[in-house]
Amino acid sequence: MILCFPLEIYSGTDDKNRSEKLLQFKIEQKCVHNAVNRQKWAIALDCSKKSLAIAESLFKSSHPNIATLTRDYGLMLVKAGQPRKSIEILQKAVSKFEAIYGKESPKLSEHLIALGDVMTTSGVMREAMSVYSKALRLIKESDDFEALPYADTAATLFRRLAQWRGAKISNANVIENIGKEAHEIFLSHLGKKDLKTAHLAFDIGKFLFRRTGRRLEGIEFFKKGLLNKEINPYARAFLFKTYAEQGKLKLAEKYSNRESSFRPIYVPIPRYPKRAQRFAKEGFAVIELTVTNTGATKDLLVVDENPKNWGFGDAALEAAKDLKYSPKSINGIATEVPHVLYKFTFLMSKPRSDEKPNSPPFWKQKNLRRKAQVNKKFIWHLNWAAKDSDNDKLSYRIVSGPRWLYMTNAKRAKIEGIPTTQDIGKNKFVATVTDGIHEEALVTLEILVSPAVPPQN
Repeated sequence: MILCFPLEIYSGTDDKNRSEKLLQFKIEQKCVHNAVNRQKWAIALDCSKKSLAIAESLFKSSHPNIATLTRDYGLMLVKAGQPRKSIEILQKAVSKFEAIYGKESPKLSEHLIALGDVMTTSGVMREAMSVYSKALRLIKESDDFEALPYADTAATLFRRLAQWRGAKISNANVIENIGKEAHEIFLSHLGKKDLKTAHLAFDIGKFLFRRTGRRLEGIEFFKKGLLNKEINPYARAFLFKTYAEQGKLKLAEKYSNRESSFRPIYVPIPRYPKRAQRFAKEGFAVIELTVTNTGATKDLLVVDENPKNWGFGDAALEAAKDLKYSPKSINGIATEVPHVLYKFTFLMSKPRSDEKPNSPPFWKQKNLRRKAQVNKKFIWHLNWAAKDSDNDKLSYRIVSGPRWLYMTNAKRAKIEGIPTTQDIGKNKFVATVTDGIHEEALVTLEILVSPAVPPQN
């Protein structure tokens, strides 16, 4: 939480009284900071309200710190479960910032977005769309406009507005245009295979799919999602389901996830068939399955077995019941993934006694912690925290976590994103590392997001 100190104090305040109020102000601000760190929102709200009351007796009403403290009080209200009152206070904060910077100042954009975030949380979608649209316009009109940060923001706002199920055609068109504009920027700056480009294309496809008469265009955006390996399984699942429901079985088969590299985090050791073991027979079996939203398996089916009639299929089918996957998350929601394949191989051979076994990669720490700030780009690399004794090439992925954070380079474990006011507090996500030989090793990263620091005059 920001510690704000008075720069312009009423001349009528005597020195002793002023000193006492300044001391109490610092105490209340420290209270807010500590409560945010511990996610004790009721305490943070109480201290934030007291901070604002003290500041109003010290600052001139036109000072930016009064506007900032009003905004922070509004943010604490929504964290404490009072979104309606939060909207009222944040609207007052925006009015104060407008009086300071002007109604068309780009500096208003972050405060408008904070207001819009609370509106979407409360289901006040039409007003949120209007507030978000103005914020995006002000960003584009700023002298220091940068396309990619703008697209990051627009994509986030599109996803929030896309939750509005009852939008009229005119409102849905506005939301669609926000998403498509961000997609065009990603496409021109990052390329069609980039994670951000494909992920947004997939989300636009889902939005269009819900709109009357727009399913064909939605399918085309799903296909754009196929171009990135991280989004590919989800896009395939949607295309498979769509064509299967339409009775277009050849197209459904084309977009099944049979070629996906969806790997489990736990693999049980299958029982070796007794007759095959007695005759030193080796083989394999391929199981098709659906990964549930909890990471379990269902709809198990033997799709390949070699050699047949030696029991490899039955043994693999039994073992596949205990496979465990990390649930796939789309926009923070765990989603089932159908048509996933897993191959069980049955070998009798043993490694040579003089051959050193390959060691799995591991994380140097079980829990990692970082700090981030609202509306400020967060960039970090996880690869320094992982180690592999055999110096194998490692790859990384995010299993779960806040939707504002992306892994943009799996080999270097580069993660980046821009948190918003809805992400204030502790954000936890889980990442994995693998050498392609052993099971993935998991680590938890906790990111503490603090409110944005206002510009000081």
